[in-house]
Amino acid sequence: MISTVVIVGTGNVAWHMVSKLSEAKIETLVLGRNETARQDFTNMEHVHFYTSKTDRMFDAQVILLCVSDDAVQHSAQFFNGRIGQNQVIAHTSGTLEGNILYDITGHWGSFWPVQTLRKGSPPQSGIIPVVITAGSMFAQTWLTALAQIIHSPFVITDDGHKKHLHLSAVLVNNFTNHLMALAEKYCTDHNVDFTVLRPLILETALKVQHQNPANTQTGPAARGDQSTLERHMAMLTDLPELKTLYTLFTTSISKMYHEDH
Repeated sequence: MISTVVIVGTGNVAWHMVSKLSEAKIETLVLGRNETARQDFTNMEHVHFYTSKTDRMFDAQVILLCVSDDAVQHSAQFFNGRIGQNQVIAHTSGTLEGNILYDITGHWGSFWPVQTLRKGSPPQSGIIPVVITAGSMFAQTWLTALAQIIHSPFVITDDGHKKHLHLSAVLVNNFTNHLMALAEKYCTDHNVDFTVLRPLILETALKVQHQNPANTQTGPAARGDQSTLERHMAMLTDLPELKTLYTLFTTSISKMYHEDH
């Protein structure tokens, strides 16, 4: 059973992992670069903050590197030569392969939270799914146990499949959110209340929880409503970037629903 976890990092992912572990009453040792981040964790129970390694960290079952991709290997070196046979080290990157930690220990892995996370703001759904890769059955066992402790649904996969999931996550989350930001700006610029669209946004997200997105597509491009498409394009004459995006999505949707008709 996991009793102690080391979290390296103090950013968005680290904050959420520490918060979940605190709720689960797991002793959590946070390793940060400086004292300024300590205040982010002071109200969490079972959490201890450090700015340098301590011997206590080498009693932890799992060491989780919650740092930027560029910092993963550097952070891992803090533990090189000190990892025990019964310890697992993993990073939380969605793009890096787990085996970049192979020179630290044979019990390496990755523990990628598939969620949009901001420090101090729990996800609205309350759910943080994780994708797990592991270099050994021992590592897999501990990382799945960690997911269960923080009540995270999990998928065990390999690095190749994880990369495809990460790219898809960018499409459904980052790009979709950017489109909503553009729509909000467009509404503001034209004195239109963007909040009127929020139920539509919610309905779209809810539908794809239980249906294939390809089966829920609506709108002028999907139904081949050329006159509406032309009116919209004319409205975007003075907004070339938004017009380009509108054209790209219209073309893509039209191909999916009308290419063979």
